[in-house]
Amino acid sequence: MQQRGFTFTKKPFLYKGSINSSLVIYPINDNGQRTGTMLFIDNKTIKFIKNAIKEKGIIQMGACRDNPPPNSLGKMLQGMGKSPQFLSYVLPLLEQEGFLTSYKEGKAFWVKKTASREINSINKTQIDGKGDIEIPDKDEFIKGCNAFKKREKRDSMYKVATFLVKHFWGSPRDMSDALGILLFTWNHAFYRYGLFDYDKLEKCIKNNIPKLEEFRNRNIFNLKRDDERDIKNLFNNFHKALQISEGRLKGKSSPVAVSKALHLLAPDFLPLWDNKIAQAYGCYYSVNPAEEYVRFCRIVKAIAEQVKDFISPTDKTILKLIDEYNYSKYTQEWI
Repeated sequence: MQQRGFTFTKKPFLYKGSINSSLVIYPINDNGQRTGTMLFIDNKTIKFIKNAIKEKGIIQMGACRDNPPPNSLGKMLQGMGKSPQFLSYVLPLLEQEGFLTSYKEGKAFWVKKTASREINSINKTQIDGKGDIEIPDKDEFIKGCNAFKKREKRDSMYKVATFLVKHFWGSPRDMSDALGILLFTWNHAFYRYGLFDYDKLEKCIKNNIPKLEEFRNRNIFNLKRDDERDIKNLFNNFHKALQISEGRLKGKSSPVAVSKALHLLAPDFLPLWDNKIAQAYGCYYSVNPAEEYVRFCRIVKAIAEQVKDFISPTDKTILKLIDEYNYSKYTQEWI
């Protein structure tokens, strides 16, 4: 069965096999069409890459096919007669497994071996048989939430937007204004290029408010397969409503903005994500964001069932606390 992966530069690919055995790679474009030659990466090469990372601790990727940098993984692979481009596929899958973390300096990617203590503090489970999902233990989860509380300064806007949505519930016009407060704060990097159309957002809320109200009165623990079609429809409707309506990026949408809007409207039922959080859980949303968001909902439900006993009484929803942990760990790397 083919699975989808993404390189560090967000280019999609399909693969068969396992990072623990061997891989067959199929490069594809954003539309899912194959664009290059099939690659076979044998188990010996994967083990060589893993052992090199273990030995070095931190090492430059160096996936340039013709001239990889000295002392990079790519140069080492080239020396054993293998293509440095194998790293474009192997390393992201190793990161997904929790074996390493990646970062960028200038134009170069580097990888760092994940410390054993970080792996041991995390339980793993599977969602739909698609790879391991990391679930924090009590100490790890509380550490993430505390880091968010100490270091994140924009949470006041979340509180204001949450209050306004509750206060104006039933008035789509006022609800769209309330959503705008959070989106312009948390998604400034996206909406600085142009605003969405408030009239379209108001109409979207009005057309979907019966389902939104149903979801608002539920929590993540009673998420069912029967809900998935409705969640996809909501996601797609808000994806269109929150498109930039003016300027050079007119028509561009943000799956991150959609999740934040849906969460404000159903804060116990629909979770938040961002690019790094989605990547950490294998929910790459560049091709089919609604489908990936539904899978993310299932993942968050599994996490919520594990961490619910760690949480002290608070006015925050469990989804907000999970997002604070995810933001601290994956977005900001505070823990």
